[in-house]
Amino acid sequence: MPIHVKQAGSWKIVKDVWQKQAGVWSLVEIVRCKVTGNWTVVHAAEIVVIVAANQNNIIIKDLFTAEDWASTTRKKKVVLNSGIVAGDEGRANWAVRTGTGRGSVLTINNKGEIQGFGGLANSGDGGVALLIDQEGVTVVNDGAIRGGGGGGGRGGVGGVGGAGVYYALGPSQGNQYNETTHNWRVNTANTIIQLYYGGLIYEGSGNDSITSIDQGSYRYNRGAYVGQISTWSYLVIWRQIISYPYNTSGGAGGAGGAGGRGIGYNQTNQAGAGGALGALGGTNAGRGGTGGTGGAGAGWGQVGNTGNTGGTGANGNNGAGGVGVPGTEGGDGGAAIAGVARTVINNGTINGAQV
Repeated sequence: MPIHVKQAGSWKIVKDVWQKQAGVWSLVEIVRCKVTGNWTVVHAAEIVVIVAANQNNIIIKDLFTAEDWASTTRKKKVVLNSGIVAGDEGRANWAVRTGTGRGSVLTINNKGEIQGFGGLANSGDGGVALLIDQEGVTVVNDGAIRGGGGGGGRGGVGGVGGAGVYYALGPSQGNQYNETTHNWRVNTANTIIQLYYGGLIYEGSGNDSITSIDQGSYRYNRGAYVGQISTWSYLVIWRQIISYPYNTSGGAGGAGGAGGRGIGYNQTNQAGAGGALGALGGTNAGRGGTGGTGGAGAGWGQVGNTGNTGGTGANGNNGAGGVGVPGTEGGDGGAAIAGVARTVINNGTINGAQV
């Protein structure tokens, strides 16, 4: 039952009531009137707004009329009822903020939940719950104010597998023919073979069915027929190293697993994902190490967990496997309350820093 006054023939609500005491005018905080035997408040210098249902990204300034917000005499109070949740759904980095341009003090009485958004996977930072844009605010927390949890870091890449080596016939060293220095000969009777490679290097029994002969560290191979000279058939000759080393590379390390998201408005925190298997190496080379498991997303207002280091690559027969790469750090936890100076009276739960 507000106080009305008739002005220019119209009844208007009285915004402020003043009284003169000892020659000084002062603002009256509360006016009571006795109605049917009971004292009833008919005027208060404090404007109270009740938030009675879940809302996202609340700007307190918008809960008041422009006139009331700018008033330098009337106090403002916002009450978030018990059981309601004010969250940051749009990732604006605040669930509730005050706004600026206020003309007098403001009290925020939180009896419900104010929740910042959770940090995204792979080191995302958690969101701020309550942002104070202008000084002169008292926060009375009878509920919970929670900054979002940081996202977990990505796991590190696995180490490269160790190098390998294997031995086999080497590549051809080229077809060669020279009548006196480089050739493969078979006599007309098809009973004797002679090999010339810079000179005579082999002579023994044999025939056209033989296509290669090992001498020392080389295998000599019969090539194309060239022609007949006297009692010998001449052919091209070429050779290969019998135990030629072939070097092989270790497999690449597996990718690190994704970090889990942090807890926040409308989302739970998650564990990190496992890393991928490393790739197989070449012959006798080691497999790449498994990627590290991603870090778990954090609880309210906490830093996300660092991703795990990638696994060491397997050894090859010609080298040790490489060590894995460390995982990345988790995202920062969101502040519970951030912004300019304010007074905080906490009777409930605050998760996260006050910055």
